[in-house]
Amino acid sequence: MLILPDTNFLIYLVKQKLFYQLDLFSPNYKFIVLDKIEEELEKLAVKNDNAKVVLSVLDTMKKDKIISIVKVEGKADNAIIKTAEKHKTENFAVATLDKELINRLKKIHV
Repeated sequence: MLILPDTNFLIYLVKQKLFYQLDLFSPNYKFIVLDKIEEELEKLAVKNDNAKVVLSVLDTMKKDKIISIVKVEGKADNAIIKTAEKHKTENFAVATLDKELINRLKKIHV
């Protein structure tokens, strides 16, 4: 399964101390992070320690090939929608806690 987390979901994982367990899923799941999500995290990291932790863990996970960074155009949420549309015929999920984004994803049957 291909999983695309958004910014808030990644920060939530750090707050709940669940982020480090993602590598347990790696044999069955592939995680992709959009470059726009990484950019949002970099902006947030100026004032948000959890965002700093996410960036640090993402760097390690990139080196260990647990996640891939995908370059996209546009704003993060719009890029998530476009990526979801592109992959919706595959075994694909978006990991988000954002109700507005969830509703947008439901409209395109993701």
